[in-house]
Amino acid sequence: MASFVFDHARYQFAQGAIDWTSDDFRVIMIDVDDWPNAGTTTSQQTHQDLDDIPSAAEVATSTSAMTGLTVSSDARCDAGNVTISGVSGDPTEALVVYRHTGATDADRWLI
Repeated sequence: MASFVFDHARYQFAQGAIDWTSDDFRVIMIDVDDWPNAGTTTSQQTHQDLDDIPSAAEVATSTSAMTGLTVSSDARCDAGNVTISGVSGDPTEALVVYRHTGATDADRWLI
């Protein structure tokens, strides 16, 4: 699975709409068999928020904000380890970080 930043998130970072060190970020575990084009250039360019991830692909989600958020001098975002408890069901082949704001999945931007 590729490691990338979704294009929409890259744009929002550049516009100052996302602040890595102060926004609420969480992790979702993904079963890529249930998400067509997961990890492809197509998903990187077109997917923007949690609405773009099929619910069948969502294995489990962290319930609290990531901690220890830092940005290095070479612009790398880092965070402390995340624990997701009580996971069962489909296998997880990917993790997606998202900005947890707003009341709907359309307001939760994929990172």
